[in-house]
Amino acid sequence: MQKHLIFGIAAAALLVTGSVMPAAAKDTYDPKVVAGAKKEGEVVVYHSVNRKALSKLCKTYEKKFGVKAVCTRKGTGGIIKMMTADTMAGVNKCDIVSVGDTGMFLIWKNKKMIQPYKSVNWKKMRPDLIEPEGWHHPARLTYYGISYSTKKVSKADAPKDWNDIFRPEWKGKLGVVNPRTSGPGRLWLSGMIKIYGWDYFKKLSKMKPLIIKSSSTAAKLLIRGEVSVIVPGSDHSIAKRVKSKQPVALVYPKSGLMGKDSRVAICAGAPHINAAKLWIDFETSKQGQAIITNTAAYPPTRTDVKLGYSKFRPGPEVYKKENSTWFTPEHGRDIGPKERKQFEKIMKAGMNM
Repeated sequence: MQKHLIFGIAAAALLVTGSVMPAAAKDTYDPKVVAGAKKEGEVVVYHSVNRKALSKLCKTYEKKFGVKAVCTRKGTGGIIKMMTADTMAGVNKCDIVSVGDTGMFLIWKNKKMIQPYKSVNWKKMRPDLIEPEGWHHPARLTYYGISYSTKKVSKADAPKDWNDIFRPEWKGKLGVVNPRTSGPGRLWLSGMIKIYGWDYFKKLSKMKPLIIKSSSTAAKLLIRGEVSVIVPGSDHSIAKRVKSKQPVALVYPKSGLMGKDSRVAICAGAPHINAAKLWIDFETSKQGQAIITNTAAYPPTRTDVKLGYSKFRPGPEVYKKENSTWFTPEHGRDIGPKERKQFEKIMKAGMNM
């Protein structure tokens, strides 16, 4: 199994009790933060989570606290552009930012584009995911394997590990999510480089794969049967599609899944600082994490929240840290423009483009 790369366990923040929820929910909030958020009146959120999950988070936040949630949902690339545009314009618009590229939080920290805050939920999050100084918090987990079309491929014939995609029968039938345009693609690129080196991609180029702009587009092609196998395939997306009886399935590779957590942080100069703190506490709460896993199927970052869509996934052992290659924000920065250009160069050379 591949080595699981983790953060060290941080000291827990002091909990300040003062429930604003029904006792049965067992979530805790700081009454001073709640009062401050109500006075500010709104929170501005830039978020890359599933659109349906974000909508539910925003509506629940508004109803629970009486604070308006102005939420913008874009992919990771779109959110990064918004943050960059705000910084270049010298304006402070956002209170909360969350993207799937965890390495961006290191960049934003260094550029002073985010600020630290230790959530009241510190003790409830997975210890290996905690950032010691509170610059960013684990918001959701994502795992990647190999997805395939059940119209085109039987379970017995499906690839069993990352190297199996090089079998002759997959030539011209393989889809690859582009690392130049997709966060999941970049993570997969990083993982394959670490495990196999650049020779992996030289072999891949000879398979004449279809290079696909995004994971969502890849899923549509898979459902229509226009490709037979796709790397990487997301665990949460496939679980939802299997529940909907769509003709797709996921291989959990023998050598382990690729895994990461998406982060959430408070923007530097947040106009509504208390509402921002309250959002962090809400998104990392038991209720917030339950919304994310039950709506969007992302595994939760808390130890006391049950995995959503569990009937459509294998047992919990596949998510154990020793069974996956895990990427922290530091490792997320390993893949930059140079590596992505190298990927493109190899693909073009192998496909005679």
